[in-house]
Amino acid sequence: MAISEKEEELILRYLDKSLSINEQEEFDKLYSQSEPFRQELNSSRDVMAGILAHQRVAFKKEVKEVFDQMEKTTTSKGKIRKINSNYYLGAVAAAVILLLVVFIPNWSKLEKVNSEELYAAYYQKLPANNSVRDLVEIPEGIELYELGEYEKAIPLLKGTKLRQTYKIASVYLGVSLIETGQQEEANVVFKQIVIENNDAFNIQHANWYLGLLAIKNNNYELAKVKLQSIISEQGIYEKEAQKLLEELN
Repeated sequence: MAISEKEEELILRYLDKSLSINEQEEFDKLYSQSEPFRQELNSSRDVMAGILAHQRVAFKKEVKEVFDQMEKTTTSKGKIRKINSNYYLGAVAAAVILLLVVFIPNWSKLEKVNSEELYAAYYQKLPANNSVRDLVEIPEGIELYELGEYEKAIPLLKGTKLRQTYKIASVYLGVSLIETGQQEEANVVFKQIVIENNDAFNIQHANWYLGLLAIKNNNYELAKVKLQSIISEQGIYEKEAQKLLEELN
């Protein structure tokens, strides 16, 4: 089943890191519900990786030709011969253009913010809260989460009964997905918490992790919205959100 042109455009904007907040929500919904959409996303990633690899090879070849031409300006007697200025300027210009295309596809990467470092500085796993730890028998999914056995914990944390009994389990599920490199799936889980979970603390946790994941994906507009929401609610992440927002501005 083929996806629509609108969905294709959504994937391209996602790969270009230029989704608006509304588009990001639509993307997350499609990713969670549509197998053809996920398949097309994976295919588009593979194609982009191939294009970038080809461009890198072309760039290296172009630079090599520039240096080869410069080496030829020295005669066997060591005297310098005049360089063909048109060739030199053309080759340098082509090399510069390729550099911009291959290595600077998104100007936001030149900003003072290093998204990976910023994410790593603020991200940490949410420990199981005391109300769960004080139980006579801790649910297996939560116990595995506490032990860092995320792969084993995920299927159990996805259980509807567990998440209905312990609503914090949805947050643990989202964190487990992050810890296992499934960030897009984690985004979906945290968004569902914000929409469906009526526990204020769980919503604060979800917004915090959504903000961090937005930073990791260079989506600073969405990150700022989430951080502002946390600050306005004066919740458990208020001070961290204020500091993080200052670094983004």
